[in-house]
Amino acid sequence: MKAEGVRANAELIGIFAILASLLLVGYEIRQTRLAIMGQTMIARAQLSGDADQVFRESDFLTAIYIKYQENGMDALTKVERDTIATDLIATKYRYDVYYYQYELGLLAEDFYKYDFLPNIAYFRPYWEAFGLLGDETTRPSFKKIIETAPDASIWPFEN
Repeated sequence: MKAEGVRANAELIGIFAILASLLLVGYEIRQTRLAIMGQTMIARAQLSGDADQVFRESDFLTAIYIKYQENGMDALTKVERDTIATDLIATKYRYDVYYYQYELGLLAEDFYKYDFLPNIAYFRPYWEAFGLLGDETTRPSFKKIIETAPDASIWPFEN
């Protein structure tokens, strides 16, 4: 009788040990996933920062944007469209990083309301015009924010 009790207790302890190890493995997988996502976001932010630097220093890119705004998409060459699309992708990545930080609770609420959302509303028509919202690089939660952001005309901000 005593041996059966010891065996039952040992089996119970074994079950708890297995459950604890599975929970630990699940936690480690989650932490690894978050770390990889963080590294990806940092890489995207770096790419975006590099593109912003090129934009700030590029009269060529500024001229293309002016040409697009004044004459529309049809007035652009393929190279000009690709150049603007690359810049818009970098911008989208930057704002995706901001939104990811917001999801993690790392972005100030004031920045989210008064900088992030107005700029999302500002860039949304550009991202749509260049077909950058349906691609696989747009995270679903960020795409939802882009689609639901209020119209840019209601925001008191300047670009």
